[in-house]
Amino acid sequence: DNDFRDTTLDFASSGDVSFIVPRNLSITEIGGQEDYWIRARLVGGDYGRPRYIVESTATTQEVTVRTDHMRPPEVSRVNARFFLQPEHLPQQVIARNNMRDLDQTSANRLAGAAYPMFEGAYEVPMGDGGQRALLLGFTKPLEPGSASLFVTAIDQIGAVKLRVDTLGADNAWSPATLTKADSTNGLLRTGLVSLSVAERPAQVLMFGKTLYWMRLQPVDNVADWEPQITGIWLNGVRVVQAETVRQELLGGAQGEPNLELALLKPPVLAGSLELRVRESISDEEITALRALRARDAPEPVEQAPNLAGTWVLWHQVASLIDQLPDARVYVLDSRGKVRFGDGQNGRFVLAGRDNIRAFTYLSGGQRVETSAFADAKPRGSIEGLEKVLAPAPIAGGSASPDDAELIARMPQVLRHGGMGLSLSDIEALARDADSQIVQVKAFAPTPSHDAVLLAVLARGKNRMPTYSLAQRDWLRGVLSARMTDAFRPGCLNVVSVRFVFVAVAVKLIARPGLLAALESDANTVLNRFLNAAEGGPEARGWPPGRALWPNDIRRALSDIPALDRILNVDVNWPTGRSPDTLAADEVITTKATRVIDVKVIGEAAI
Repeated sequence: DNDFRDTTLDFASSGDVSFIVPRNLSITEIGGQEDYWIRARLVGGDYGRPRYIVESTATTQEVTVRTDHMRPPEVSRVNARFFLQPEHLPQQVIARNNMRDLDQTSANRLAGAAYPMFEGAYEVPMGDGGQRALLLGFTKPLEPGSASLFVTAIDQIGAVKLRVDTLGADNAWSPATLTKADSTNGLLRTGLVSLSVAERPAQVLMFGKTLYWMRLQPVDNVADWEPQITGIWLNGVRVVQAETVRQELLGGAQGEPNLELALLKPPVLAGSLELRVRESISDEEITALRALRARDAPEPVEQAPNLAGTWVLWHQVASLIDQLPDARVYVLDSRGKVRFGDGQNGRFVLAGRDNIRAFTYLSGGQRVETSAFADAKPRGSIEGLEKVLAPAPIAGGSASPDDAELIARMPQVLRHGGMGLSLSDIEALARDADSQIVQVKAFAPTPSHDAVLLAVLARGKNRMPTYSLAQRDWLRGVLSARMTDAFRPGCLNVVSVRFVFVAVAVKLIARPGLLAALESDANTVLNRFLNAAEGGPEARGWPPGRALWPNDIRRALSDIPALDRILNVDVNWPTGRSPDTLAADEVITTKATRVIDVKVIGEAAI
């Protein structure tokens, strides 16, 4: 078309695009917005095509799609001008944009007047200074006060400081202060964003929708900030599966050392037990205890209503070893057993009737698994609560170990005493902290890695379970609090194990008449044996750094009743990998059951 001019090189660079507006231009609805629309598209060529990289082995084929070389245009600003032939002033000029309609008729009568046609599309209220920003529109207003956002996102490494604003009637943004640490690390992982709304937002038209708007963006201009969000919900809260127990009488003491008593409703959530002993105590000692009181800690000495005497707070410790003889301390195990000192390692409780009482604790924390959007029915009456929604699967808690596991752990517990001094101590403490951990391995610092590396393999619903970033942060905090001063602060790095995918092919001879049974049983055994979280040589998950050898397969199959003998076993590793190249934080697994090839023949077919 002779009337069409393009100096942008097909939107590959900045420039001008000019054309004559056709007479049949009319209002059309697109995306719910009625307007005069202009479409720009390529009629030939492209900005790059995806590349398909195929990696093949003897039994598998993996296709990777590469798009990093593609260069599609990114339009950051559009300025529009109209020339009327012959020249004359229009009766009315309206500039429409995402925010509002502005009457520019008067400005248009001035010689050389210029005004933006799309004010706000690339400036405020989108992002300050052209920064990336995420805008949320709400159908109901956010009242001033506390609020929170529950964000589900795909885990990404890193942390970005987040800024939150709400949009007012004058198109000005008002800061909403974050009231707690941002557990999403700047929307880079699943978590809660807790904030305080300062001003009530106004209804504003943007993107064809009149809503109440909130903006989230990095405090600093982070060019590569690309959160992958799968859902956002207002008024998210953390869920604690627990029952509050108050004023539970544990019993009395006869002045004996190493007194043991039991709580009625174990397990007890960490840090929730407020245990007190009725004592005769001087005013000087009361003053000294109150002087040592930590911030936000319970009152050290209390006279409770309807309870005679003075009740003194005792403190829970990980171990009684090396405690001062007069220290008011106790230890609490996973079964709810409370044990006091012997007068040398911690104070023993003086004789008294019914003088030991749990003023309060939280009972709960058992393992819970629910699916997303499960019917959530909280117990009890909560004022103002209309509906409870669980948009993400709820999983948490720690299953109490059985007697056999407790006995197996006892030597480790006696060795580390609740403190992480050696690498094996750190591994044992990690298993105690999270019952979902299947395998864990600690590695000493190296010249290239100056922190203790803790590789974790956890249970999961697929064959490659990942220990999430939030779980790693939590475990790092738990273990760091128990590591001795021999380790410098911040020298622990918790990682989820990396997976190396192998393929297995076996050829078996069945006992007479048992061909089908052998094929079925062999597939079942190998499918479980090669599952990272469920298999392994001891059926306790594959240890990090432990390679797979043909003899491992032979031992796993040897107990199948239908098996006569094994003719051949092949273990195929990815290209460029072999058993001796397995890194310390890598775990073998099979990507899918189809890479396990079982061939069964009878004796006569040999």
